[in-house]
Amino acid sequence: MKKMAFAAILGILFHLGGVLCQTFASRIAFLCEEAMEVCTVNPDGGDRRKITRSPERREWWPAWSPDGKKVAFSTFDPSHLVMTDPTGRNETLLKEHYWSSSRPAWSPGGTKIAWVEWESVHILNIVTGEEEQFFPLHGKGFGALDGFRDPAWSPDGREIVFTNRHAGQRDIYVMNIDGDQVRRLTNNPAEDHAPAWSPDGRKIAFYSNRNEFHGIFVMDADGANLRRLTTGLHDYPTWSPDGTRIAFHIVGNPAIGEPARIAVMKANGQGLKAVADGAYPSWQPAGVAAAVEPMGKLPSIWGLLKSRLSLPQFYLSQ
Repeated sequence: MKKMAFAAILGILFHLGGVLCQTFASRIAFLCEEAMEVCTVNPDGGDRRKITRSPERREWWPAWSPDGKKVAFSTFDPSHLVMTDPTGRNETLLKEHYWSSSRPAWSPGGTKIAWVEWESVHILNIVTGEEEQFFPLHGKGFGALDGFRDPAWSPDGREIVFTNRHAGQRDIYVMNIDGDQVRRLTNNPAEDHAPAWSPDGRKIAFYSNRNEFHGIFVMDADGANLRRLTTGLHDYPTWSPDGTRIAFHIVGNPAIGEPARIAVMKANGQGLKAVADGAYPSWQPAGVAAAVEPMGKLPSIWGLLKSRLSLPQFYLSQ
């Protein structure tokens, strides 16, 4: 009996040792530049796969579901909101006549998708098919000449960050999920857009061309402690599940045959590396992160537990 118990304990220790010698990676979905389709790739640029194959239409704005099992994206001609699995099979039409100039935003629970059409924020319940809309800045003295854009649901489900153009400048705002308590996070003559929450909800990365230099910036969730991470035509940041890296879009120049590219860097702006040709990246959440070989450092024990265990999660809005 003692031998059996010892063998069991030894097996558990070896298993934990194997866990501690692994890190966890997830894939990046993006728009394939050459065919306007959706592809995925490993963060190091390996194993590129095309998951849509519809030459009769063009895809835009891929966005992983919170559990990492689905990719939502919009199509042009016809204009639809569509969802598929990472293999491209089991495609589902979520909404016809879908008009949005930015990425669909999943709720943390994965049951709703928010997007913006001009003056209103729309929220679709993909389980029931019901849709609601509200006007976050309506009657508050803000113009909507260029409309609202770039909604992103906070990780705790309480807020949506978005952008709006007012008095000739586009800035970043945040509001409660019911459209109340709108707060302005940036106030600069430059163009600020594409806000992306860090997985812990404490930071927001975004694009800006302030000071006549383009690049990715990051700030606290309340707008404080703003700092530049990159300088260049870099846009549409998206965070890795553990918050240690950011992927983004490097704008290309078709006139000289330079393609748009997907790049990955550390969250402090260091170690920038282009990994694929394409645009509009979305980093797969940790829901189905796959184990890979060691990459030079060990993840935290808490991060490993979260990756291996199905812990209960609670959100104010699913």
